Amino acid sequence: MPSISRHSHVQTLLVAAGITLAAAPHTHAQDSTRTTGRSTLSGVYTVEQAGRGKNLFLGSCKSCHAPESQTGANFSRLWMGKPLLELFKYVNQSMPENDPGSLAPEANADIIAYLLQLNAMPAGKTELMPDTTALRDTRVESSAPKSDPTPPRSPAPAALSRAAREPRS
Repeated sequence: MPSISRHSHVQTLLVAAGITLAAAPHTHAQDSTRTTGRSTLSGVYTVEQAGRGKNLFLGSCKSCHAPESQTGANFSRLWMGKPLLELFKYVNQSMPENDPGSLAPEANADIIAYLLQLNAMPAGKTELMPDTTALRDTRVESSAPKSDPTPPRSPAPAALSRAAREPRS
């Protein structure tokens, strides 16, 4: 039986490890954007949770943010199509503005449930949990038709335009 030197045995192991690592899927770098088919349209919070979130929002957020400022085109522009984890991280780390990060993750999940309710996303049978994997795998989506955030400008009537250009005597 031929003997294998220790050096060539180590070299063989290193080559095998390199091949294994090269063939492994590179999912770690994609963790923050990877999502499954789950969306906020599938009922990711409960009505009770949104109620708690409303109370928390009114007590901790309303001094700087009106509820209506967190809906519609503004909410869509910031969060639509993104993983729910991005909204959670923002609220969890940056809010409330006067004491960032002071609320428990569960309280922030309740506030997000309220924001989803404000944006007409359906409630479900299970509460939204501050679980980064589940939040990462849930995309913020709405059943509302996408609209252009800038309203169309109506042309000024020709007579009004002409009157504005003509000097008065």
